Amino acid sequence: MKKIDLFLQTILYKTIEDLSDASVHYLIYARYFFYDIQMKEYRPVHFNKNSIKRIELLADGLKCKMMLDGQDNDDIFSIIIPFHLIRKVSRFYQSGIKQEETLFCNQYI
Repeated sequence: MKKIDLFLQTILYKTIEDLSDASVHYLIYARYFFYDIQMKEYRPVHFNKNSIKRIELLADGLKCKMMLDGQDNDDIFSIIIPFHLIRKVSRFYQSGIKQEETLFCNQYI
């Protein structure tokens, strides 16, 4: 099991806390698992009150049940994001992604 960066852990706790506010959005760039297939490249996952239905902290990652593009339908799917495969976490507000704020960046992965 890989160890989590404590700074990243703090940011992820804040991300989970902010899921109660629909105006706050996060992008987590990671090589995550989607239908048991790992992404070959780092791809963004959109975290928001309307897109995440359930989130669970695991010993070595996050497990999320989410809706595709935050739609109100039955297309809920699961992804697993290993902590050691998170490259970047950024935040923006409803006003737009143009004011994206980088909170965490691991340029070495």
